[in-house]
Amino acid sequence: MESQTIDPLHYKGSWLGLEGEPDIRVIDTPGLSDSRGLDEDHILSIINFMKKEVGRLDLLVLTFNGQDERLDEGSINNIKIFCDSFGEDQVFKNLLILTTHWSYSSDARWERKKKNINEKLRKEWFIQKLKEKFPRQKAAIDKIPLVFMSNMDFAKEIEMWSDDHDN
Repeated sequence: MESQTIDPLHYKGSWLGLEGEPDIRVIDTPGLSDSRGLDEDHILSIINFMKKEVGRLDLLVLTFNGQDERLDEGSINNIKIFCDSFGEDQVFKNLLILTTHWSYSSDARWERKKKNINEKLRKEWFIQKLKEKFPRQKAAIDKIPLVFMSNMDFAKEIEMWSDDHDN
């Protein structure tokens, strides 16, 4: 899959958009495991941007497509590069795994049930794979939150919203 974001983008605003709430910054980064083989370029631009613009790592969200069960060597290598740049302890202390394309429609839930796939088993699978690759971080890995998101409808809403604003 090709990355949609080419260069890191920086967004700043207040929490929930409410005046008086703490500021938050979101860095939208190029996707990793890009089908064009741009991972090395992407990850270096992400790290350079983070060090220059932010200086620290407060939260690292790794996003995986819930339709695929993969934590391939490319993904592991990307995590290792973040660890080399920000420190392994810092990365695993601030890591969140986001599983997208995890529909909650009755059809999708039924298909997962037939395949014996659920949130608990998927989390156990991710945790086990990370522990195999990062054995020094077993305790931190156990605490990594894994979030499941049905973004199919959300993507349609964004597309509709974008169309409304193009006129």
